[in-house]
This record gives sequence, C-alpha cells and structure tokens, in this order.
Amino acid sequence: MILSCYAERMKNRPGPLFLTAFDVLARALVIALIVSSCQESPTAGLKPSSFTESGQINLAELDEISGIQAGLSADWIVHNDDGAAKIYLVDLDGRYLSNIKIKGAKNRDWEDLSALPGNSRPVLVIGDTGDNMQLRDHVTLYFVPFPAPDASGTYPDKLKVTHAVNLNYPDGARDCESLAYDPVSRNLLLLTKRDVPPRLYGVDTDLALEQANLTLKFLGEVPGLRPPSPADLVRDPDRGAWYAQPTGMDISDDGLTAAVLTYRSVYIFRRLESQTWPEALAGTPEEYIGPKGNRDEAIGFSADQKSVVVTSEGVPATLFKLELVNP
Repeated sequence: MILSCYAERMKNRPGPLFLTAFDVLARALVIALIVSSCQESPTAGLKPSSFTESGQINLAELDEISGIQAGLSADWIVHNDDGAAKIYLVDLDGRYLSNIKIKGAKNRDWEDLSALPGNSRPVLVIGDTGDNMQLRDHVTLYFVPFPAPDASGTYPDKLKVTHAVNLNYPDGARDCESLAYDPVSRNLLLLTKRDVPPRLYGVDTDLALEQANLTLKFLGEVPGLRPPSPADLVRDPDRGAWYAQPTGMDISDDGLTAAVLTYRSVYIFRRLESQTWPEALAGTPEEYIGPKGNRDEAIGFSADQKSVVVTSEGVPATLFKLELVNP
C-alpha cells in the first residue's frame, strides 16, 4: 500500500516535492525492495568489460566534471557542475588546452553537454539541469557557438550565449544529469536521475532555439538499466543504491546508437530504422560494467563515432575509452 501510494504521489505531484516523513519512509522502502528483489546474475545483455585508459585530466579547478562533448578535431570539451560559467578543452591524453568563459550564462548546476548541427559548424548546448532536491521551477539550456581554434591553434577566451531557453516539467520538478540531441526527431532529450525507472522528456529543437520558456514533453520510461544488487550495496554502501541512475547520455551522429552512463555501467542502446528513440530506449540495452572511475558522470561519442569516452568527478579524472562494435 505504501509503495503504490508513493508511486502515485511521485508520478502525479503538481510541483516541487517537499519531503514528509511518509516520503522518507516510502523512498527507503522502495530502495530496499528494489535491492532485495534483484538477483546477482547478470542480464542477458551483459558484456565483458573492455574499457581502456586513454589519459588523465589533472587540473585542480576541474574537480567536478559532469559533462563531455567531442570537439572539432582531437579535443574534448568538459565542464564542472557548479562554480564559474566556463568550459574547458582537453585532449584525449587529458592534457589541458584552454578554458573559455561563457558570457551570459550562470552555472547553477551544469550537468551535460550536447551539440546541434549548424551551418558552418555545430552549436554547443549546455544543460543547466541538475536539481538534487527537485525544487527548481525551471531548468535552462544555453546555446553557444561551438569552440574552435584559430589558425595558430588558439581558442577564444570567451564565447557569448546566443540563446537560452527555460524548461519546466509537465509533472513537477526533476533532477536530470543526462542531455542528448536526437537527430531522428530533432528533439533534445533529457533523462532523469532520481526516478525509478528514469523518465525521458523532450523538447523540439527549433522551438527551443526560438522561445524563451517551454514545457517539456514526457516521452516514456527507460526501464532497462539493471537495478542494484545486494552485493552492490556491500561493495559501495555510499552509492550502491544509485547504481542504476543515469548520470550522462549521448546519441551518435547517425542516430542509431545511444550511450547511457550510470555509476556502475555503460549501457548501449541500438535503434532500428522503424523505431523512435523513446521506443528504442524502452528496450533492452547492452551493459558494459565499468569503468572504475571515482564518480563517473560524463559520457560522449568520439568525433569518429567509433567509441565512447567516459570521465568522472575528482582530481585526477581518468579518461576511459570503450570501443564500439557494430551489431
């Protein structure tokens, strides 16, 4: 009875949720029952770990990396989840290249990056979507010219926001750390972190580039992320209960493959030509356990689309690479 009441309350709450004693108890019971119902045996889609370490980012001010996006050549764009409104450029070895101040933006809780196709070069999208307490009345996407070096290899020291859109959820505030561009529907997709199962929302890109305020559309749930097992809680008492919660997402340029990151695994979803991404993400993914980062929160497809790269919070932040094999 408590579980059904709690599920209904979470699904239909009209706005930000202020926790009561009932909510605290119910959440504890939900996690306990999820964990107790799990089996230690892996899912059918479980793949052997095949991550390789490509380098380390050892920059003191980059201590909470939460988003990563492939750059125009061999560089990668990363950012912290709070503090200065800056993006940083590193190479695949982790060597620092530059930092760029984003004029006209605030870093309340930046959680992920994405890129839209543009006329001469892509458009960078910064997702200020984190909301640990689920209290924000809106989250914000910032659209910025894609960073590129000049002829001498020097990056600009600042970029100006060309547009920002405030987004609200149709069913109350949510915490979201995963943002991706869907080239099939031309939607920007947001995948929530603290819902079980995670919930997928979308916004039309053309509208997002024109309007200042929009309501996201609920697209469905993503039930295929393996729940934590009792052994996970023993191995990691602090984070084990959150092992199935998404901390990053990216979709390949051809729109056929999606990668979702959690604290335990990388999940690869394949989309059939006949499917939408909400349909494909409702299916069964391939699961790759790892990598063994400190707190993995950022994932992105490489520029050649042949691999995904994962990195984490903490200093140093290791860059892990997972080569993808065509199905």
